[in-house]
Amino acid sequence: MFWSSKTLSTRLPTLISDFDNSRIGRANYTLRIGPEVFVSPTKKPESPSDQTKIMLDPRQDFRIPAGQFAFLLTEEQVEVPPDAIAFISIRATYKFRGLVNVSGFHVDPEFKGRLLFAVFNAGPSAISLERGEECFHIWYASTDLPSTDAPKIGYDHIPASVFDKLGEQLMSFDGLASEISDTEGRLAERISKMEREHTIIRWGGAIALAVFISVMAFIVQDQIVIPITTSVGTSGSQSVDAGDAEQQQDGAETDDVAD
Repeated sequence: MFWSSKTLSTRLPTLISDFDNSRIGRANYTLRIGPEVFVSPTKKPESPSDQTKIMLDPRQDFRIPAGQFAFLLTEEQVEVPPDAIAFISIRATYKFRGLVNVSGFHVDPEFKGRLLFAVFNAGPSAISLERGEECFHIWYASTDLPSTDAPKIGYDHIPASVFDKLGEQLMSFDGLASEISDTEGRLAERISKMEREHTIIRWGGAIALAVFISVMAFIVQDQIVIPITTSVGTSGSQSVDAGDAEQQQDGAETDDVAD
């Protein structure tokens, strides 16, 4: 059976550190964001979230980019007695913004320590949060028999073993947009380079063709002009010889008449 707000008010002061009765809701208690967070890197130089971990001062804010994971440590130390089990969730206000709890939804009997929430920003934009923000809910329910298992110790910090399997970069919306932008830039640069090379080749080919045509025209002109000149010279000589013959014949006729 789930604990009512009255039962929570009675039992939680010994189970939750820094208990505040005003955080009791309708059969639940509100937990806050604690001193340490980790946000998966986007590999953008201007991104302040690209750090291994962030130690937060009171009321210090941070951002979870769209499509990125984060690990959030609670401010409170939580204890679950052997005869109870707890259930956890993100408040609806943050769910509507796209923040999704992916770390599980229950806390085992005999757990003691800070809770570590793994969340994913499935929304279209970054989500800004701050230390001390009332972000989570916890519910307690009684079990029919007390647990006999060994106590389970929670977290006092975010261990590296939790986030080292995420890899260097997640293919988030921002990551994909950055990759596409970089690829477009490289492609545009290559196209521009190819266009310059093509222009150079085209102009070089045109110049080479023009030189080839000029040379061929010069050679053909020489081959045509020389025979014509020779032909003209021969014809002139024949004309001169014919004129001399006619003059000699006219002179002979004149001599005959004189005789």
